Amino acid sequence: MQNVTGSVDTKKERKLTPFEQADYNLAKFVINAQLSEQLQAAVDQLQALEILEEKYETAIKNSETFIMGVSHGRRLADIKDEMAAVEFLIKTICIAYEHEE
Repeated sequence: MQNVTGSVDTKKERKLTPFEQADYNLAKFVINAQLSEQLQAAVDQLQALEILEEKYETAIKNSETFIMGVSHGRRLADIKDEMAAVEFLIKTICIAYEHEE
């Protein structure tokens, strides 16, 4: 029979040595730096896409022919899809950063 009294999990967490803690802190710093760099790149890309979106919306309004308007409209739809993908990437990076802390 097993002893049913007391705590089920009596193991205590082992504390890190100063060298292990330093390695852990360095690894966490590197991961946070990479996430920060990726986040900045995604934000820069989103800003560029927003500028393109404005330009294509203006081009659609000023297009002289129907075919030009359709062509610009297709590209605008592609830009909006790309913006949605980048926004998803930014959210994913933020979620990953929250899990690192």
